[in-house]
This record gives sequence, structure tokens and C-alpha cells, in this order.
Amino acid sequence: MGFSNFIIETGKALDSDLRAIGFNLKGKKKSIDPNIEASLISASIEAVNNKDNRIGGLLVDWITLHYLRVNVDRLTKFVFSLSDSDYKFVKVFWCANAQRLFIKDQRFKRLSELYKGKRVNFADRFIKRGQQKVTKVLIEIKGEDERFKRTCIRVPEGYFSERPHQIFPVSVIAKNHLPYRYRVMMGSSYRADLWALLDIDPHISAYALGKKAHCSYRAAYMAKKDYGLLKGKLL
Repeated sequence: MGFSNFIIETGKALDSDLRAIGFNLKGKKKSIDPNIEASLISASIEAVNNKDNRIGGLLVDWITLHYLRVNVDRLTKFVFSLSDSDYKFVKVFWCANAQRLFIKDQRFKRLSELYKGKRVNFADRFIKRGQQKVTKVLIEIKGEDERFKRTCIRVPEGYFSERPHQIFPVSVIAKNHLPYRYRVMMGSSYRADLWALLDIDPHISAYALGKKAHCSYRAAYMAKKDYGLLKGKLL
């Protein structure tokens, strides 16, 4: 299923994408240079809508460790493209993460303002009438997850497990994921991704390049022109 021209992955395909961007998951297969933001959105859907706490904890750790390498403009567009009816709590999840990161990185401002309602008891997000709520009880027993204390969600300690050792460092991801490597060199921008894509296929048209990078035709055209100049010819 696609939104804003990106595919939501699940199952083994998602695991392969996540391995490629630094999740230390069981299995050997890795996708080749998957779109980072699309992979993060797919992971959040798996964690939030499908209640996969294995992915959820690792995703929060990845965001904590690698938020500087996120193209926040693209991530924000992808999140806003999700329907409220099907992905309400996925959007709340991303708003909460943006709120905890905004203090350090103002690129997350727009995303941090996505949800303006009362704080959501996140462990109870799918509780039906008559079912026992657990967030308050768990917080009384374990305390609240410090990472989300000043955000729009209330999360019991341990609900999102902290396993940062299962997320690979920058040096390892950059070695295996070309667009990530360019983001380390050039900053987390569309241009970094465009140059990475041009390294993969220098003869790609500007139109196809922009579509693949989820950016404007002009940005793709200028990147292709500059790339061609540095390579000694216009491609």
C-alpha cells in the first residue's frame, strides 16, 4: 500500500530494510539502500498498529541515536500523508518523538505540533470499552519512561525497551548504506540522497531521480547538472 509515492513494508521485507539502516535483527538478508524515512514509517506502523514491541523498542533507540541522519522534511511529509482513520496513533507516536527531539533539533518543529490533544496513555491506545486500562497501573509500579515525559504520550518504563547495543553505529551503517553515507558527508538533505542515487545510476533522468528521492524536479535537475560537471561532463 502506498502513500505519497512510498511503499509500506511488512514482514521479512521490512526486517531486511531495517537491517540495512542499522537494526540488528535476526537474519542475514539486507535490502540495498532502502529509503530511510519510508523504512522508519513502516517500522512505526508495525510497532504501533500491529503492537510489535520488538520493533517498537528498537525504533525508539534508532531515533535517539540517529535522528541527525533523518531527512525530517521527507519524514514529516510521509507522516502527514497517513490517514487519520487508519494511522491516528502512528501519527501521535511521531509527534511525541518530534517533541522529545525538538529541544535539540528544530527541524522537528512542524512534526512536533501535529497532535494538540490531551496526553495519550499509549499502552491503552486500542483498549475497548469494558477492558481494563493498564498505563496508569504500570506507571505506578514501574514509573514513566523518561524519554517521553514531556511529550504528548504517557509511556510506562519498559514499554519501549532500551537496547541501544542492538542498533549499529554511524560508521557501520555508512559502510553499508550509500544514502546514509552521503548524509554523513553532506548533511541530511535531499541533495545528499540525490548524489547517492546518481552514484548508483548516473544516467537516470532528472524526472526519475526526483521521483525516486521524493523531491522536486528542480532539485533533482540541479543535482544531476552539478554531478555531471564534477564528473567532467553533463549527464
